[in-house]
Amino acid sequence: MQKRVLVIGSGRVAGPLIDYLLSRGHFVTIGTIEPERAIELVAGRPNGAVVDLDLDDEAALAKLMQGQDGAVSLAPFPFHIKVARACLAAGVHLVTTSYVSDEMAALHDEALAKDLLFLNECGLDPGLDHMSAMELFRAVKDAGAEVVSYKSHCGGIPAPEANDNPFGYKFSWSPKGVLVAAKSSARYCEDGKEIVRSEEEVHRHTWTIEVDDVGPLEAYPNRDSMKYEELYGLGDVPTIIRATLRYEGWSRSVAALRALGLLEEEPVLGEGETWAALTARRTGGVKGEAGAGSAREAAARHLDIPADDPVLDRLAWLGLFGSDTAGDAGKSPIDTLVNRMIDRMAYADDEPDMVVLQDEVIAKFPDGHRERFLSTLICKGEPGGESAMARTVGLPAAVATSMIVEGKIAERGVRIPTDADIYEPILTALDHAGIRFEEKREQVSD
Repeated sequence: MQKRVLVIGSGRVAGPLIDYLLSRGHFVTIGTIEPERAIELVAGRPNGAVVDLDLDDEAALAKLMQGQDGAVSLAPFPFHIKVARACLAAGVHLVTTSYVSDEMAALHDEALAKDLLFLNECGLDPGLDHMSAMELFRAVKDAGAEVVSYKSHCGGIPAPEANDNPFGYKFSWSPKGVLVAAKSSARYCEDGKEIVRSEEEVHRHTWTIEVDDVGPLEAYPNRDSMKYEELYGLGDVPTIIRATLRYEGWSRSVAALRALGLLEEEPVLGEGETWAALTARRTGGVKGEAGAGSAREAAARHLDIPADDPVLDRLAWLGLFGSDTAGDAGKSPIDTLVNRMIDRMAYADDEPDMVVLQDEVIAKFPDGHRERFLSTLICKGEPGGESAMARTVGLPAAVATSMIVEGKIAERGVRIPTDADIYEPILTALDHAGIRFEEKREQVSD
């Protein structure tokens, strides 16, 4: 019997997900505020339909949910709880690629009572990182050892041949989401010491890791790593760090943007204000119109760096010291910056992106020796085709959704993919789809 799946959203990662579900023979309805984009994704296939859907219209959402077997929410994070409640009312399973909110977690008992699975964090990060980590932890346990260190590094970056701008970054997902995420604080544990980094400190405390076939990448801590001790069943582990990967120089540039007040969200842009004037004003420099030279000098003073620092070269390349109008009056600095970054830092159609995910576990054996268990995923996008980000976010959610509606995953309640009954079949299907991890094991010195 054909299963029916409602996909909410048709943005940057929707393509591979929709293709997979359609190829499995499910009837896929896309509810979206961008029906033109969704029609392109369906591409005339008879088991696909598109509906114009505004998630603020709860009656329309409830009506669309009726008769569905599963739903995937690719909507912005705040809308997931609204979709989840509609799923509860209609008796529909739900998959998201986002972190579990407190509101979502509170629906666990209701989902259980209705024999529903609400599977969250089933994308890339979070998602594949969980699955890779759980595989490594099981390998350590099967080897008779204990975990003494867990480090997870993940990032979406331009493939080397497309890495051609001073920031070393291009947008393969929500530009504003990237910048908002960059404002998060972080907490992790290293060698038994708990470390907390404020929003201001996160991008000032970085390190470098070497990834085979990629080279050196810059890492910075990603939000709260400590909660994963419990989620992963690790107990008291001396080192647990989750981090984001970028090319060298990204963190200093983001720290500068934050220090200049350009990641703030209150509406402050003046009528006809230029980038130079905005940058100078946000640094407490000259008021009103300002030239590139004075704006750069004001930024250098505010950041306490030399006027020839490479960070300022990057900001200049972005046009933040220029004389063109920054944007519409009343806009916030972050929204204005997002628009500029989209103009300057978008992928061309023939440019591939790249996803790098590396999980490392150090295990201690009863005889005292230690071994390193490493799991690495490197996925490159297809020039002119699917991006690596879209594949690694969309395909895990698609595979999970298909398996849930086909009755191949029996877990219920509000979950993330850390149970073997969930992640094992997903990883197997993803391996067949070309999303696969390379694993390595080696002895290390104490």
